Amino acid sequence: SPSFPIRPLTIVGKAGGTVAIEVNARRIGSPLDSLIEVFDSSGKRIALNDDHPDRSAGLVTHQADSFVLAKLPADGAYSVRITDTQGRGGPTFAYRLRVSPPRPDFTVVCVPSCINVNSGSAQIVTAHVVRRDGFDGPIDLSLADSLPGFSLSGARIPAGRDRVRFTLTAPGRAPAQPIALKMEARAVIGGEAIVRRVRPGEDQMQAFLNRHLVPAEEMLVFVRRAGRGRTPIRLATKGTLRLGAGHTAIVRVLSPVRPQLDEWKFELDEAPKGIEVVEVRSAPGGVELLLRADGAKAPAGYADNLIVAVYNEPQPKGDTKKSRRPTRRTFIGVLPAIPVEVVAE
Repeated sequence: SPSFPIRPLTIVGKAGGTVAIEVNARRIGSPLDSLIEVFDSSGKRIALNDDHPDRSAGLVTHQADSFVLAKLPADGAYSVRITDTQGRGGPTFAYRLRVSPPRPDFTVVCVPSCINVNSGSAQIVTAHVVRRDGFDGPIDLSLADSLPGFSLSGARIPAGRDRVRFTLTAPGRAPAQPIALKMEARAVIGGEAIVRRVRPGEDQMQAFLNRHLVPAEEMLVFVRRAGRGRTPIRLATKGTLRLGAGHTAIVRVLSPVRPQLDEWKFELDEAPKGIEVVEVRSAPGGVELLLRADGAKAPAGYADNLIVAVYNEPQPKGDTKKSRRPTRRTFIGVLPAIPVEVVAE
């Protein structure tokens, strides 16, 4: 505002160097709606940012803090100017400014924070990644405590991804009490192994379809004893499934009960674009799923997790034209996540 004149900050850098500039205002309760501008010595603007949302600050519904990761084109002095986009100012418009070399880092938030799962079965968990200062590498998730019978499948976040779904499998015998689950995230940054605690949270929607990761105190897992009629099914195929672009691959599913192929339905849940189940056929001890990757939609190098949902859909008997009863579709469960990588052939 006119009563608070703009005083640009001068920094000196080298050609090809990178500088990280970050405003922390809304996240500490300031009303500042910041704007960062960076100018070279001739007055030419080389970088600009208004809003840079931080999904790990889930309780801040209007994320108006700014961030710039600028590559400097030449040796010399540069000016950094911070303003309010609405032209306001005053003693309450405080902010913290970070100007530093890049500090690559990450935060992982897993949702939901309350998981209900049948004993011996798998449940879907979603990992959201907040990447900082240009970090773009893969991240591996693991259980922080030794919990007998619990396991993770597909717990690797591929490079460049900010969201991946994996599965948590519960022990065959249900614990008497809810379990407080703790996970860790590991990555290599600059040749150094970095370990971060995975934060539990909830993915909630604000007005205008804005989504926020609201933090939770802990992740609680409630394991129910599987009821009668629940058929335990599991994967025989282990490790990463390498699927040739434009080709097919087989995933084997084991079941103690012979599946009726006209009643059992195996479907990809939120299928990655270009990957589909093209055939389900009988196999010793279970079934085989024939998967195909469309080379145009799922190019070589693409990596994700496949989550197969299983349904029981009995076919109506007798004259289907006279029957008014709709087909009953029962959800059986999901298989442990199948890591998949599309490769060139």
